[in-house]
Amino acid sequence: VLVLTDSTILTQPADSTFFAGLDSSLIDTVFTRKRYLTVGAVAISSNFGNRIHSMDLAPKVNQGVQVLMEEDELKVYEFQPQPGKMVDAWTTPFQRARLDRRGLLSALSGNLGTTPGKEPVKQSPPDQKVQGLEIEDGLLFQSEFSEPEVIAEIDQDVLEVEEDNTPIRLDLPVQSPPPVSNSQDLVIGKKFSPSRIIPYRLRFRTDLLTTTLDNSLLFGGLDNFAAEPMPTSIGGVPTVDPSQNENLGYQNQPLGILLKANVKDLFEDYEMEGGIRIPTRFNGAEYFVFFDDKKNRLDKRYAFYRKNLRLEDQLNPATRILERREATVNLAQYQLRYPLDIFRSVRGIATVREDKTTKLATDSLAFVIPTVRFQRAGLRLEYVFDNTLPVSPNILNGTRYKVYVEAVKKIQVDLIDEFKFSLNEGWLGLIGFDARHYQRIDKRSIIAARLAGASSFGREKILYYLGGVDNAMFTSFDSSIPFPTSGDFAYQTLATNMRGFKQNIRNGNSFAVANFELRVPFLNYFFKRLRSPFLKNLQAIGFFDLGTAWEGPTPFDEDSPINSATISEPNTPVVIQVNYFRDPIVAGYGAGLRTSLFGYFIRFDWAYGIETREVQDRMIHFSLGKDF
Repeated sequence: VLVLTDSTILTQPADSTFFAGLDSSLIDTVFTRKRYLTVGAVAISSNFGNRIHSMDLAPKVNQGVQVLMEEDELKVYEFQPQPGKMVDAWTTPFQRARLDRRGLLSALSGNLGTTPGKEPVKQSPPDQKVQGLEIEDGLLFQSEFSEPEVIAEIDQDVLEVEEDNTPIRLDLPVQSPPPVSNSQDLVIGKKFSPSRIIPYRLRFRTDLLTTTLDNSLLFGGLDNFAAEPMPTSIGGVPTVDPSQNENLGYQNQPLGILLKANVKDLFEDYEMEGGIRIPTRFNGAEYFVFFDDKKNRLDKRYAFYRKNLRLEDQLNPATRILERREATVNLAQYQLRYPLDIFRSVRGIATVREDKTTKLATDSLAFVIPTVRFQRAGLRLEYVFDNTLPVSPNILNGTRYKVYVEAVKKIQVDLIDEFKFSLNEGWLGLIGFDARHYQRIDKRSIIAARLAGASSFGREKILYYLGGVDNAMFTSFDSSIPFPTSGDFAYQTLATNMRGFKQNIRNGNSFAVANFELRVPFLNYFFKRLRSPFLKNLQAIGFFDLGTAWEGPTPFDEDSPINSATISEPNTPVVIQVNYFRDPIVAGYGAGLRTSLFGYFIRFDWAYGIETREVQDRMIHFSLGKDF
């Protein structure tokens, strides 16, 4: 390696003449750098008379099976692999024909008839004439009027033919090989009988059986379908503003005990998984089961989900009585997935969902308050790209994104009393995206970036609450932020991550959020071998979040509900409407730790929020599961 006076670096092999004409006055520094190259070596390990039809190895037990064609029949042989073993290949009839055509076959007559498996006797070529030319000093010549002119030199064991540069061993017997190798490794021979072929029958095995604490989505495809129905009073009486009663805010998924079992076909063409999750408060349960058909290129999924939850006591504004309610969600799903290539796929999901809220029959006046039931059918289309490569837990390389559209229609189906099917007025439309990129810094650390957003429209909408983190262990809801007044929301869900704030720092039928994280498994830089998952997966995180949620065409609309507040005093007819400006975009920053503990991946964040250019008090987030 040469470093010139102008800082130019020149690199060439040590034996190169590239530097011969270079002016030495331009050279500042000369040094050498070692380079290590991996070179593959190919060696002959068998000398069968026919090609190997197929082979299978079991390295753990040092056993192998080969299928050879002998006398127009397939035969199976068992053998023990011997790495590094080398044997001499037989001269094929084709090679013999080439030698005979060039008049070289007679020169090797002394080597014919060598016993297979024994060391061939090396002999010097006899003195004789080939095509009228005399052999001198061990050299073999051919006439210049023959096929392409070939000059071959006998060098002990190897004769190099220039026509195709194929080395021919002169010390090997020039004869047809036996149908089976003389190797002693092939010890068992079995004749293949097509009549004994047995068609493959489905054989299932248990692949997964777990019991864990969990509060995440139970299976893929539930993202938007896991949204909660908006709080609705029983009997058709409008609910009070959720800001006046924190029990009417978003009902977070509680931490529960998840029992899950997974069964797969031997070839993994079919997969079935089911489970039940019981909240730690024992006020309900979730059940799910899905079946995947992956036999063909077009994958299919059939899924069913049921959730039953006893809600908090709610004050009925009509009767002023605390009522106990039970909410039930039944959801059936049919999903198609078609891979365009190894990275891209298109997906379609058809869903039928029923939301039912029932007042408990043990309460008084239950007979006069009917059950509230809503039924909806939806169709969702997705385009997915994913070339990410997992390096270690929570560390990936690559890019993934998803773009989706969805339409949901309110329906009415009755199969109990009498058959009834009708389409109600109105519909819910949804469009969104979620893009993530994981940029490698070195072989351990990455920068992760995410940009996501969605917007609902139509007669019914989804209300997004911005704030908090995914799968939070402890949550809080900000009731001081005004809610939209349109009243046409069918579902409510969270828009995360927005660390440094409670849930509902912003809300609306649309949201957009950006997340940036630096993930560094710092202990791996100091210790090469860490056996403890807690230490090996310990990561330091630096993050910055930016996002907003809004109602209407843009987040900067002056008539947005977040820019107004209503102040009233009890027992007085005075109501004050205050209008002021809140920056619709909020941000959060901070640091955190990630690691594995007792088989769970846990996240711990210290975050500071920025709202309307003011830094808020520190907030701590504790959650389960990996980051985005």
